[in-house]
Amino acid sequence: MTSTMISAIAPDQRLNRSLVFSSQQQDWNGILVHHYQNAPYLIETEVPALSNHWIQLMLREQPTRLIQRRDDRVHDSIVQTGDSIFMPAGQPSYWHCPEKSTCESILHIYLKPELIMQVAEASNLNGDRHQ
Repeated sequence: MTSTMISAIAPDQRLNRSLVFSSQQQDWNGILVHHYQNAPYLIETEVPALSNHWIQLMLREQPTRLIQRRDDRVHDSIVQTGDSIFMPAGQPSYWHCPEKSTCESILHIYLKPELIMQVAEASNLNGDRHQ
């Protein structure tokens, strides 16, 4: 990991979200969960590389258009309740919801890479293998 990576809390601050729930006081080892709601307006932001893996679970009831850019590729998709997005640690990204009042309710789960390695080792999996 490089020293230019930022903490898990930074993307939420950049996306102008209102905190609904945080597991920060729970002292979960290697896991942080935030439930945020966006302000109802257009969202467009660049997020620098994070030091943790970042999983986003969509909770919004209506399908939403989401444009992402990562690894020099653009992903234009429709996300809906139950869909998830995985951002590996160390990867910067760009996010854009082009429609008003979209991307409103998302559960953010941050996982320390060390936790993933511990789980992989305990499960006899090779955590360095890329599929």
